[in-house]
Amino acid sequence: MRKKVRGEAKEKARPNYKKECLDLWSLCVRVEQRKCQFMGCNKDVGLTAHHIRSVTHGATMLDTDNGLCVCWGHHRLQKLKSEWFQDQVIDVIGNEKYERLKKKSFQIFKWNQKDLKMMVFVLKNKLKSLQYD
Repeated sequence: MRKKVRGEAKEKARPNYKKECLDLWSLCVRVEQRKCQFMGCNKDVGLTAHHIRSVTHGATMLDTDNGLCVCWGHHRLQKLKSEWFQDQVIDVIGNEKYERLKKKSFQIFKWNQKDLKMMVFVLKNKLKSLQYD
């Protein structure tokens, strides 16, 4: 049996708002765009949401404008041909939007539990409004 580390039980009891937010963010991006936006693919199955600016950037992590709906096949190309993939993303969203997201992503921002809990509410409401459009 594993020895309990001090404070471990408390940590496990805390809701994982970050994961819930990222799941809701992904769902919002996919519902809003509804099909693969990559290179005129237009598939509407096997979709995933791609962060245009990395999820590691707190300022753009939960911004749905920072998302692009792509099919699994195209999302896979991000790992295989990362620079080419990024160029294609910029072609899809336009250089102006990319530069705006890039600038925003460099802002220092760290999410706390209270902010993340609020974003769960915001993203759920956004999802509801997208589903009724």
